[in-house]
Amino acid sequence: MTKNERVREIFSYLKENRKVLNQSDFSKLLGKERSYISELLNGKREVSEQFVGTLCDLFTDINPKWIITGIGEKFTLTSNPESADNIINMGLKDRLIEFLRYKKITQHAFEISCGLSNGFVDKVGEGTRMSSLDRISEFYPELNIAWLRTGVGEMITTKLAVSENATKGVPYYENTEGTCGIVTQFNDYPESPTFYINYEHFNDCTAYIPVFGDSMFPQYCSGEIIAIKRIYNMDVIQWGEAYFVITNSNANSLKTVKQLHWCEDESKIILRASNPNYKGDTVINKVDIVSLFIIKGKIKRNQL
Repeated sequence: MTKNERVREIFSYLKENRKVLNQSDFSKLLGKERSYISELLNGKREVSEQFVGTLCDLFTDINPKWIITGIGEKFTLTSNPESADNIINMGLKDRLIEFLRYKKITQHAFEISCGLSNGFVDKVGEGTRMSSLDRISEFYPELNIAWLRTGVGEMITTKLAVSENATKGVPYYENTEGTCGIVTQFNDYPESPTFYINYEHFNDCTAYIPVFGDSMFPQYCSGEIIAIKRIYNMDVIQWGEAYFVITNSNANSLKTVKQLHWCEDESKIILRASNPNYKGDTVINKVDIVSLFIIKGKIKRNQL
């Protein structure tokens, strides 16, 4: 069996176990062009050690020596995914990292999204407090906490196959302070939404909120209602698009709608108004962003 054939076998395993969807998904995870992956799987491109290193850094259960030489086991002895017993024997940290790979988010983005301390994933273990697991469950309800704790059962709960938003609609908060109901770390007793809006095209959104102020005029006018969807991977941002940004006290506890722009210092993000009367950019650290929501659309009201 050639190196290309061994990589093709790994790709088949990843698809069967829903770790990748298809070649396009596989190429995005590895940071490669789809044509590169296609040629590699078809034996038209040589498998480099650099590629194997990238692959095994992403999927740590794969044995790089097996891919390069064909010697040894396909999977590392400590995490052979073909054994159900191994999943149970994995530690809580390993199972959490497995979930992050499934969600395609970085450890840092996950920690920020849940309001957990920096480095939480690296420190998590069997002695982790239930309050921390409850917080994870709150922000990632699809994760089966019983699986996370014990390794028994399925990683993803089947009860959430049909979103509540698909039938009930998306919550609307009349007051911007209602965003405390979305980002619960700001308030132990989140406000109830004013009502729900059931518009099929936006039912995958997190919430609707009103716009106040004119800094984003004419893109978004005061009094309009915007549909916002929470994002978790802050390494993948659509530069120039408008987002609703919530920051911690290090960045003055902002709750603002602004366009996001790339900064030469990749640890920072530029916030910019679309209204030319609001001059000057605001530069904040990525780590100070508590939550980030992309704006998918808006509703305009002519009368109250």
